[in-house]
Amino acid sequence: MSEIKWMTDNSARPTEIEFRRIDRSELQAESSAYAENSVFRSLKKVINSSYTRYELFMKLCSKLDKFFAINRASLALYDEENDLMSITHVQINREFRNGVHLNVVAGKTLMKKVLDSGHVYVRDYSQDIEAIELEKKILMDKNSKSLAIIPLVHGNKKIGTLNITSSSYQAFSILESHIFDYFFHKTSEKMSELPQ
Repeated sequence: MSEIKWMTDNSARPTEIEFRRIDRSELQAESSAYAENSVFRSLKKVINSSYTRYELFMKLCSKLDKFFAINRASLALYDEENDLMSITHVQINREFRNGVHLNVVAGKTLMKKVLDSGHVYVRDYSQDIEAIELEKKILMDKNSKSLAIIPLVHGNKKIGTLNITSSSYQAFSILESHIFDYFFHKTSEKMSELPQ
């Protein structure tokens, strides 16, 4: 692909034309950066317009679904006092489940490991993840091909994890980008301020 640049003088007439070749990797990098910025802007609006954790979870899932074709999502809040991960909100195939409250001993769960690390966990071929059996059932279904566990940490406070799966391979590799660090920080901040 070629790029054409027009250099103009003050009369806005072209005085010089520069042609240069754009290679495939440069085009892909530009396309990827555009996609990241588009996702980021869209998600930022969601954060600023939510008034409860459930509302924030629903809006985040709806937006993320447009970009990643999510087939399952859950919000696991960390109870430090009792060392529990409490699954309080669930979305399965675009349907939100109310009244969900499932406690899992945090201990050595994958969600707790991700929360402790503070880094997004992205895994393709997610059926072979190192998680306890109950956790696998919470996180995925038989069609899940990609998994992302997003730690929600505000300052020193560990809030929990946002867990999403997709039936597409490599659906969440974009989430590993550092552009989302700010977004995840803002989501955590908002989540810590909101009532259930």
